[in-house]
Amino acid sequence: DKPRGACHVETKQLDGETNLKGKSAPSVLTNMLGSGAERQLERFNKISGSVECETPNPSTNKFVGTLHVTGSETAPLTISNVLLRGSSLRNTEYAYGLVINTGADTKVMQGARKPPLKLSSMDRSINLMMACICVALVAMCSVSAALSASWTHANRGEHWYLELDDDVSLVILFLYFLVLLASFVSVTLYVSIQLCKFTMAWLMASSLDAYDDTTDTAMKVRTAVLVDELGIVSHVFSDKTGTLTQNVMQFRKCSIGGISYGAGTTEIGMARNKRLGIEQQADASNEAQSKRVGATELVNFDDPALYEALRSSDAHGARCRAFFLNLSLCHTVVTEVVGGEKRLSAASPDESALVAAAASFGFEFVDRHQNAVRIIDRCTAEAQELSFEVLDVLEFSSARRRMSTVVRDVRSGSLTLICKGADSVMLTLLTDTEASMRDATERHMVEHSNDGLRTLVVASKQLDPKAYAAWSAKYRRALLSADELERKARDEPNEIDALCDELEVGLSLLGSTAIEDKLQDGVPACIADLGRAGIAMWVLTGDKQETAINIAFACQLLDMSTKTQVINAQKYPTLRHIASALAEGASASSADLHGDMGDTQALQKRALVVDGEALEMMLKDDPD
Repeated sequence: DKPRGACHVETKQLDGETNLKGKSAPSVLTNMLGSGAERQLERFNKISGSVECETPNPSTNKFVGTLHVTGSETAPLTISNVLLRGSSLRNTEYAYGLVINTGADTKVMQGARKPPLKLSSMDRSINLMMACICVALVAMCSVSAALSASWTHANRGEHWYLELDDDVSLVILFLYFLVLLASFVSVTLYVSIQLCKFTMAWLMASSLDAYDDTTDTAMKVRTAVLVDELGIVSHVFSDKTGTLTQNVMQFRKCSIGGISYGAGTTEIGMARNKRLGIEQQADASNEAQSKRVGATELVNFDDPALYEALRSSDAHGARCRAFFLNLSLCHTVVTEVVGGEKRLSAASPDESALVAAAASFGFEFVDRHQNAVRIIDRCTAEAQELSFEVLDVLEFSSARRRMSTVVRDVRSGSLTLICKGADSVMLTLLTDTEASMRDATERHMVEHSNDGLRTLVVASKQLDPKAYAAWSAKYRRALLSADELERKARDEPNEIDALCDELEVGLSLLGSTAIEDKLQDGVPACIADLGRAGIAMWVLTGDKQETAINIAFACQLLDMSTKTQVINAQKYPTLRHIASALAEGASASSADLHGDMGDTQALQKRALVVDGEALEMMLKDDPD
């Protein structure tokens, strides 16, 4: 019954994301509650204080506030401390909390909007044409009524035998002609179109080609009035993870101390070898791995040399053990029991794969209660339990591109900073020593990236207690500043990130990890069909340039006949250079298009690859 102070929530009803997000209670509250559900509730009801927070707003990814507890220290409140309305609670049996906003003040209601009226382009065109026809009908009826009244008045005496009535008003004449010409407007047009659309929707939902055997799911046509829009799609914009890939991460390879471990070739790696003309044998490693004893859905690793290194007593063996111990500590994963089986729950599937890999290699993450973490070390002759206290978690962000934890070994009292993140950031934070190991690790990461694997650099350093205490005091003061929290939420320069940067320097490199996210079944054939239909496709990915190109070849977004133009910040350092390169590429494409207008088969397929830094320059507002 001891409060864990952490859980996860699912927010797919808010933002459509299926990944779990970590939530934690302020430590000031978990320390005051103690153990026992009833006693916790009693103590929670006796707590007095106030919450100072931002005004209601629709932003679901930020929250700025401060918790003032009577007789205790002040604690900062961020989005990781708040459970939003509309999210689903996971990994905990119960939660005690304070309601901050209700009703229309909640973020989900602040962001609620009246759904727009959905009309297809054909419906809009028909509505416009029908409006024009109605205007023409009114004009015809008006002119006809006026001419009829004029003719009757002029010819009533001469054509007395027609018994013309000169007293009929123009309104009656207008209605006469309206009834006479009403067939000018097709009343059944809308009915016929809607019947065609619902028939098309039924055929799409009944198609076996759009049926998924694995999940027993058929196509769902949620808006039948828009089915005709599928025929005019010209561009498809997609991300990679979870859309082109399965979003099921598997630990495949790693590099520790400048030595690469892990065998086998991925699907993306085989596509790259085929593109480069490298001969390769049929790779059955995935099938063999699935049959290996101890293999799991999160770990797909095969290399006996690493197991031997973990059992060795030399310096490299110690580095390998430290590598996986750090992986079991530097994360925000929590454990839950589902159907009597222990399961890892994390905000990112990468973290689950890394923690599962650490357990597979002898360092099993047991659980987390508040700031206490328990690890089972199975690399020794007899398994032993290790206890650590997590003092700080420097969270991952798109700007920082890394996360860190500060842990204290309960037995020795030593302080360690553990950091993992993207190599573009991490390599600049390392010490200048061990240059050969750093170069070897970089080469291994390039090889892993060529196989389409997601790489992370793992590093650590020992902290001096006095220096850490001084840094911690400044860090906590910054966390209590609402202004600094607001700047951090807006990704603006702030003292919190500056203090994180101050601590995360002089790191000692341990190695790198390589995780595979396989392509979904049928993705290459689907993209090839879209290309044959003349649909241009853009894919956004956070991978390296070479990895992104290899993935594009693996999913048939690119092929050997494609002429690829690469725009990156290294080759084109300024916006003027980028604009010039894009203009040259557009001119070449236009020349090819006009030169081969008579022969569509001779048109060459073209592709554009833009890296993140160049894309940022292109999208930035520039007065020049």
